[in-house]
Amino acid sequence: MQVIVRRPHKVFLILTGILVIFYYVYTNASVINNRRERLEKENSTSPDYINEEYNVWLIFTKVYNGSPLTYKFKELLDNLMTISTVPLNFNIIVDNSSQRMAENFILKQMSKSDKNISYTFYNIISSAKLVEDIVDVMSNFFSKPGSYYNDVLFYISLGLHRIAPASQKYAILLDCDIYFKKDITLLFDQFKRF
Repeated sequence: MQVIVRRPHKVFLILTGILVIFYYVYTNASVINNRRERLEKENSTSPDYINEEYNVWLIFTKVYNGSPLTYKFKELLDNLMTISTVPLNFNIIVDNSSQRMAENFILKQMSKSDKNISYTFYNIISSAKLVEDIVDVMSNFFSKPGSYYNDVLFYISLGLHRIAPASQKYAILLDCDIYFKKDITLLFDQFKRF
């Protein structure tokens, strides 16, 4: 019995070799690109939200001329506009009288600063309706007669995602009595860690 051994054609071997090399190069290139992108992201000094607005949320309600909160609000605006290196977008929850006061303070601040201030007002009544169910549940655990926790303002932070526009990926809710010693950008940079 005679055994015939056929040798593959050189063309077949060459094509198979090219396919193996192509597959190897293609898969390694994908792996290398993925690693490169991951390293670039990890080593990036600019946050993902660099093209986003720097959204600062404030609650400014139940104020009157001469109330301590008005002075704190003015000082915070002045502080942020002096120390911030990025354009801030203020989102302020207000009632009708507080809105007029806040807008006056903002316009005065803009007149004495070379920076523009972007701001949007949100009515407290409309905002409270958006978080009504949260307030109902949480107030059972926290509220007592005459307590600070009876006020819907205490629960706004829990439902801020319902009040804020969907386009806002990052936002920081501040009390008006805060004073920054360094640029607020450092606070926004914390979003890079997650």
